[in-house]
Formats: sequence, C-alpha cells, structure tokens
Amino acid sequence: MNWFIENYVCGSRMAAYLNSVAKNSDIKDGFIVFVRNPIDRFWSAVKKTHGYKKEYPNGLTSDMGTFVEDYKAAINQSISDLQGTQDVHFLPQCKNIEGKTIVRKIFMDEFFEPNVRKCLDDYNFSFIDGFCIDDWFNVNRNPQKNDSHALKYIKEDKAIFGKLTMYYKDDFALSASNIRKSQKRRKT
Repeated sequence: MNWFIENYVCGSRMAAYLNSVAKNSDIKDGFIVFVRNPIDRFWSAVKKTHGYKKEYPNGLTSDMGTFVEDYKAAINQSISDLQGTQDVHFLPQCKNIEGKTIVRKIFMDEFFEPNVRKCLDDYNFSFIDGFCIDDWFNVNRNPQKNDSHALKYIKEDKAIFGKLTMYYKDDFALSASNIRKSQKRRKT
C-alpha cells in the first residue's frame, strides 16, 4: 500500500522509501504529501537536470546535482523550456496531487523532521524490521555549492521570478498556507 505521494523534487525518494518499508497505518483512504517551496523546488530541478550525482544513506544515489557550475545559464535554459514541458521535475507539484485525497500535507521547511515524526506517530505507522527514519533526515541539511547564489539570482531577477510565479501559481498558493502557519508558530 502506498501512503506517501512520490512528488518529484519534493521528498520523492523519502516518500518512495517510506512506501517500501511501511507495513501498516491507520490511513484507510488518502495520502500524505510533502510540499516544497516552488522556488527551492525549481532550483533543485535545475540541479537535477544540469547537475551531478548525489549519494544518500544506505548507498543509494540519485541524479540530484550537488552543484551547477554555470547556474545562471542552467536557470535561464530551464526557464525557456518550462512552457509545455513534460519533464516531471519541472511540472507543478499540484499536478501530481490533483484528484487525490490528501490526509496530511507536510511542508519541507524548518519543521519538516518533527512533522514527519508526528505524522508517523499520528497514523500509527508500523515498519519492517531495521527501518530507521534518522538515516533520511541528514540528506539535504546543508546547502550545496551555488544554492544561495542561484536562489538570490532567481528571486532578484524580475523576469525569471515573474515567469516562475505564473507557472507555479497553484504551488505558491499551496505553500502560502504554510507560510501563515509558520508565522503564527514563531509569534507564540
């Protein structure tokens, strides 16, 4: 049984892993989805398509790039390829969840780890012997080379940011609900 939606460039490897090791849950109808900021997700997709291999716990690897030497050229090429793309890494994350019953959204923010743990507890997940969630929480903790430069470039270039805002407008709306929740948590 799959309980986690494998939403590309949005914790998809973790979702696939959890689906493969979960034996049981209280969820009878519906899915859990990881939701990511559209700009961060876009940059990860750029790294995936223009980058290098990355190693994960337990010897797994993926094509997720650890850096892109010419990040501006890679971003601009990806922006020009957006319209009409069928590349799942660039499709809006809302496309992958539309029509599905979502029982929990877990935002990939500073509360991600405790929220995943709480979700696993809330829905009484049981797992195969030897499962250890801790292996997965250190994978993407540290920013990669050029991440801050690339994200700054994306956010400060009005044409690029405008195109991404339009293309990912539903994803921005999905992420906005989390921004309001985060601001409330910080005030308390």
